[in-house]
Amino acid sequence: MEQVTEAMQKTAISGAEKKGKKEKKGAAPDPAASGPLELDPWPQFIQDRIELFDKLYKEYQEEIAKKPREPIEITMPDGTVKHGTSWETTPAEIAKSISNSLYKRTVVARIDGETLWDLDRPLEKSCKLELLDFNDEQGKFVFCMHHVPTT
Repeated sequence: MEQVTEAMQKTAISGAEKKGKKEKKGAAPDPAASGPLELDPWPQFIQDRIELFDKLYKEYQEEIAKKPREPIEITMPDGTVKHGTSWETTPAEIAKSISNSLYKRTVVARIDGETLWDLDRPLEKSCKLELLDFNDEQGKFVFCMHHVPTT
């Protein structure tokens, strides 16, 4: 991670230095100086994927709305028990209720010692909850997987 950060800083610094220099005639334009590369307009498949996501997300939300709401107990690693509601309470809400800084540094949750759980996904039943940050190996793995460009 440090190597990536250092490389980005060097790129930003070298890009800033180049802006002050005049371009030579006949030289290729500096792509970094022209700003981010973006397709405009987007290809149709992007809009198709957005529409499919919206449709599936709406179906998921409707399914969740039908689930019974029952009191659940969420046991933290230190043994404290937080009370919540099935199909409503999320790991993110639990993290926020403990401290805002915990919420900000949490990457993913682990349920019952094995299942990785998205922070905004409602808990379904009583469970043991661990809030993982970047210092945890699985937290690093999830963080990196969410930030890897896809082709």
